[in-house]
Amino acid sequence: MKICKKIAVIGGGISGLTAAYFLKEKFSVEIFEKAKSVGGRMSVKYHDNYQFDIGAQHFSAKNKIFKDFLKKPLDLGIVKYWSANFCEIDKNNIISKRFWNEEFMHLVGSDKMNSLCKYIANDLNIRLQTCITKISKENNKWTIIDSNNNKYENFDYLIIAIPSQQLINLEGQLFVDEDLSQYKMLGCYVIMLGLKRKIDLNFDAALIKNSLISWISIDSTKPGRPRGFSIVANSSNLWAEENIEASIDFIREKLLHELKMIINFDEKDIDYINTHKWRYANTKYKKKPVRGGKDEISNIYSEKNSLGICGDWFIKGRVESAFLSGYDLSQKIINISK
Repeated sequence: MKICKKIAVIGGGISGLTAAYFLKEKFSVEIFEKAKSVGGRMSVKYHDNYQFDIGAQHFSAKNKIFKDFLKKPLDLGIVKYWSANFCEIDKNNIISKRFWNEEFMHLVGSDKMNSLCKYIANDLNIRLQTCITKISKENNKWTIIDSNNNKYENFDYLIIAIPSQQLINLEGQLFVDEDLSQYKMLGCYVIMLGLKRKIDLNFDAALIKNSLISWISIDSTKPGRPRGFSIVANSSNLWAEENIEASIDFIREKLLHELKMIINFDEKDIDYINTHKWRYANTKYKKKPVRGGKDEISNIYSEKNSLGICGDWFIKGRVESAFLSGYDLSQKIINISK
């Protein structure tokens, strides 16, 4: 009987899940995720009748591989189109408007953003709340150790799908030629508001210019969400970086004040307010890799060391980028192993 080779995947976000999904038929794959659930930055928070997508607000599909993969989740209703009134706002003035439909494709999870991640994760072997801190390789086998000093051994391949800065801090030899310090991910703050009364606005989603806020979503307008009027606003990445160590009370005060400058509401109507910090949210390159053609970089794979690294930060902090990074890495491993 042929023995399946073993693969360890560190990171249960969309990139790690995608790599595991396409490798599971040919390999024995085990995913190690430090959080309570899969999905990474496709996260959701709840409070009473309010729901907030605090990571990715929506996603699109331009690449044929991703489009084809999404056909089944769309048919099953796991992913749906967000038919939203979208606008761009500059200095409190709406400068452009359009309606999102299937022609301007913007997708969301049918009831929460991580629905797609849970679909991909179905039937995968996942260890949640397991934070890997050390890696090592001896006799052509990988060993990984978690924060509780539990050891997992005898992996033939190792895939790492975590933010670039966390990867650099992982204790152990990565055996890659690429200078990973050239990649940098920027932070983002998110403010969540649940309001007692619905506000009549001219938009469901808005890109904000010349403000410390970069994006506003009326999350309760997304399909399958609770009826409570829910607002999510994201800070700009640069403002977040400048204030990444500030107190959460300071951040909340600044974001709330800025949000009130953009949309008019009475603070007395606030039924729920919360703030979340993403230390690693979007990509900024110190040295931007060449894009396009054979030189395009979407992951790193060392055949000699059976080590792969993937993540949206190779391309851009987007769901599609994360999927394609994980997919491309899985195909490299499958082709090399033939």
